[in-house]
Amino acid sequence: MKFLPHIGLDLGSQAIKFVELHQVSEGKYSLVSAGMMETPKAENDLMSQTVKADAIKKLLKESKVTTNQTVIDLPESLVYTRVIEMPFLAEPELSQAIKWQAEQYIPVPLSDVVLKHQIISQPEATQTSTDTKMTVLLIAAPNKVLNDQILLAEKSGLEVMAVETEILAVARALVGNDTFSPNTLLVHLGAENTTFSILSRGDLALTQSISTGGIAIARSVAVELGLEFNQAEEYKKSYGLDESKLEGKVVKAIKPVIDLITAEIKRVLAFYETHGSQEPVKRVVLSGGTAMLPGLVHNFTLSLGLEVQVGNPFANISLTEKQKLEIGENTALYTTAVGLALKLL
Repeated sequence: MKFLPHIGLDLGSQAIKFVELHQVSEGKYSLVSAGMMETPKAENDLMSQTVKADAIKKLLKESKVTTNQTVIDLPESLVYTRVIEMPFLAEPELSQAIKWQAEQYIPVPLSDVVLKHQIISQPEATQTSTDTKMTVLLIAAPNKVLNDQILLAEKSGLEVMAVETEILAVARALVGNDTFSPNTLLVHLGAENTTFSILSRGDLALTQSISTGGIAIARSVAVELGLEFNQAEEYKKSYGLDESKLEGKVVKAIKPVIDLITAEIKRVLAFYETHGSQEPVKRVVLSGGTAMLPGLVHNFTLSLGLEVQVGNPFANISLTEKQKLEIGENTALYTTAVGLALKLL
């Protein structure tokens, strides 16, 4: 595979983001253009596709993208992703076994999904035996979700080159395939879901999601303070976990949701470290819009006793001074789009 110029298009439920990169040399990139907008709402699905497509066309035209080829994402909240361990098998036996494995993990008929698998790790040919295990990433995307995402991109005048899940794009943007990177827990704080993924030596070792994210936090603020949702969203972004603001009322509203996420992080870490892991997780990297919540990094650091940081997907990408100003403090919002834009085709 090689890098072919394309747009990384993140079709989120709350916001749509895109990134286009230029390859300067192998492993080095510069930003061509990037942009985001609030996801347009409409009365029904058919109208929604048209409204969204028109808005995406306008955004891309104003941003002066140089290609119509794109890689799009499937939101983790709408797909089934599991990392499974199974006896070593070669093709074609592996593909047949995957279908049997999928029936145990996918809670819908396999006829309703597109099933894909990717080998994460397997033994050397000289090490294979009846007891040898391999690790496989299993992804099942509902047919309707996949078709709707592709149709939206095509209605926007784009040619879809590939489709992948959010977490694969996030992992590529923040960790890549660096075999020397420390074991890392990625916490992707999306609008509707929070996804936890552990990467060991650049490979995905575990992933799971909970249906709690930025919207749940904003709703909690709205209920606690008696605010409209949009105003609660602004309070959440501005004050976060800062106890000195509004007499700590926003913190009081947010803390139970953050504690729930923290408890899930601890469960994920405990499961990983008690199921054969030779090396513990050394750091936690946050991504997604909610990652920028004031005081969140400090809160997680105290609760987990680990190094916690907000990932910067542009860390190894060259930006002009103007681009830096335009993106500002919103780097975490572009994580998925950057990961899609970095995909080799």
